[in-house]
Amino acid sequence: MSSGLVIRIATTSDVNEELLELGEQFLRALPYADLLQIDRSRLRTIGERLVATGVLLIAYTEWLSPIGFLGLVREVNAISVAPIAAEKVFWVDPQARATGTADALLAAGERWARGSGCGWVQSVAPIGPDTARVARWLIRRGYRPIETSYLKPLA
Repeated sequence: MSSGLVIRIATTSDVNEELLELGEQFLRALPYADLLQIDRSRLRTIGERLVATGVLLIAYTEWLSPIGFLGLVREVNAISVAPIAAEKVFWVDPQARATGTADALLAAGERWARGSGCGWVQSVAPIGPDTARVARWLIRRGYRPIETSYLKPLA
């Protein structure tokens, strides 16, 4: 892990232009970005909702520039009826990958989940060029694949 890395729980004031820019980069990099309406007001709403109803963790460099984020919410699993922490957003700037930033964000998210009474963390990986790499990374950390999701636009 980078020695100057700081992970902290966001407040609404952290959902600022710098973080929104990182969020735009994240959405535009998704393999299904063409299905999304990407604008700052929507991103601000997502960030503020995560702060209000779950957790938004932000990774900062030693110069306090955001380089990654993880957003989780506490949900009840529809099958097991057990509380889980469901990942809603997770992204690390490509230049900060392989530095331990994602590991640190995930570990902080798992601590939050345990403290919130969750027995599981659910992570997602979009299908695309990084799917296999992300899957291997999650599996090495104790996650296992359980289902595949499909999306159909209705408009």
